Amino acid sequence: MPGPAAAIRALHYLCVMLPVGVFAFRLLLLPPLPRIVPTERALRQRLDQGLSRLLLSALAVALASGALWLATEASSMSGTPWLQAWSPSLLKTVLSQTQFGKVWLLRLALLVLLALGQFLRSRFAPQGRRTLDAVGAVLAGMLVGAIAWAGHAAAGEPAVRPLQLAADFVHLLAASLWLGCLLPLALLLLASRRPRGAAWQPLARRAVLRFGDLGLVSVGLLAVTGLANAWILVGGVGGLFGTAYGHLLLAKLAVFALMLALAAQNRLLFTPAVAAPQAIRGDAPGGLGRNAMLEFLFGAVLLLMVGQLGATAPAVHSQPVWPFPYRVSLAAMEDEDFPLALFQGLCTLALLATAALALLCWRWRQRRLWLGAAGGAAALSMAGLAGLLILPAYPTSYIQPGVRYGAESIAHGGPIYAANCALCHGPDGYGDGPAAASLPVRPANLTAGHLLHHAPGDLFWWISQGIAGTPMPGFAEQLSPDQRWDVLNFLRARADADRARALTASIEPWRPLLAPDFTFEVPGLGQGKLKAQRG
Repeated sequence: MPGPAAAIRALHYLCVMLPVGVFAFRLLLLPPLPRIVPTERALRQRLDQGLSRLLLSALAVALASGALWLATEASSMSGTPWLQAWSPSLLKTVLSQTQFGKVWLLRLALLVLLALGQFLRSRFAPQGRRTLDAVGAVLAGMLVGAIAWAGHAAAGEPAVRPLQLAADFVHLLAASLWLGCLLPLALLLLASRRPRGAAWQPLARRAVLRFGDLGLVSVGLLAVTGLANAWILVGGVGGLFGTAYGHLLLAKLAVFALMLALAAQNRLLFTPAVAAPQAIRGDAPGGLGRNAMLEFLFGAVLLLMVGQLGATAPAVHSQPVWPFPYRVSLAAMEDEDFPLALFQGLCTLALLATAALALLCWRWRQRRLWLGAAGGAAALSMAGLAGLLILPAYPTSYIQPGVRYGAESIAHGGPIYAANCALCHGPDGYGDGPAAASLPVRPANLTAGHLLHHAPGDLFWWISQGIAGTPMPGFAEQLSPDQRWDVLNFLRARADADRARALTASIEPWRPLLAPDFTFEVPGLGQGKLKAQRG
């Protein structure tokens, strides 16, 4: 469950996104005052005043929640209780010596400038107000986009940090445009359906039509930048389904899907009724307004999850625990029986497609039905082919090795292997140990042909828990996790050496032969590591 820190962050995100939405609503969704008829001008001015009050309220809450966020971060950084984090000396240290504090000061200045601009706005003529709104939109975009430099993106790897910051910045802006416009739009639509709200309908019609295009652009940007962030912070399917960060991201995607469903209903059902050239049909403004308000509420829930994501270690920095008994992997293609199974699957697909096309020719008048049947047959066949890539999985299938592949680990793993494994698998891992002949199942050959076909996490599970149906026992109680990784590193080195000795001119499936890292010394140049010489 999200904690108080996540709730504070979510509230702050919402309050800094609303100004972006208010400025976008004024500049993009509403017509300028000089371009509307006099009968609508008074309503436009009333709406403008309401938007100003909403914006100032959002900025006030953003300032308060930002102060709470600062104290929460100070408490987390210093390890002091939350109430003691308000110490002036501690806050001064955080603000002057951390990136979070420096970004916080920049965002505080932007908040003050936005509030000052709104207080002065009433003194400008309509054209001057529009110019001031354009400047305010830029400042509001900087205010919300600067959050990227206070989150996971700022702590990313140097190679991908610029891409991660850019994707996070655009993601925040796109979310602000969509979510920030929803509340003003919902309020306008609900006002237009009141008994005396017919005068609001022309403004509502224009806003709805323009918001549809803005929403499409925002959703597209959210999808692209969200995929980029997931690729960097999640890393893969293991992190998505096997870590707390991945679970939160899946929940966020579920809420986002609900928002998309409401948006689709708005665009396909209610928007055409609101955009009718003569008059708005039925209670379309009410339905559209209710859906917009629901989208906004779902967006608030989504921001609560985003706040919790900010306090959760990214999946790429966590060891995933795979929750399913199977996984899909291209490693299945390396199995000796895979070519035969693939050929059988392709033959089945060809037969089904031929039968579907024959039925299509026979019953041409119902071609749509048989085209659907052909598509279904092809889909089932492709699903069957995908089934060939399914492998058994274990909780550790997607974990990364806990000990670096280096000479020191290999040296530690050799004696451990000799004491625990050589009796069955043999001194060189060929499955020819002294006890092998007496076992009901011959021990596995641990050289390249066997070892490198499996994920490190699968091997770690087998050495920890054993293999059901075989004499292979588990060593979780006898060996520590690091010792088990040492054994696997030793076996990997032996397997690579065995493959290197067997290299010939014949072409085989490519697998990397990676030398284990080690430290060496060159006279006159000091010590160095092999890893530093690569490339």
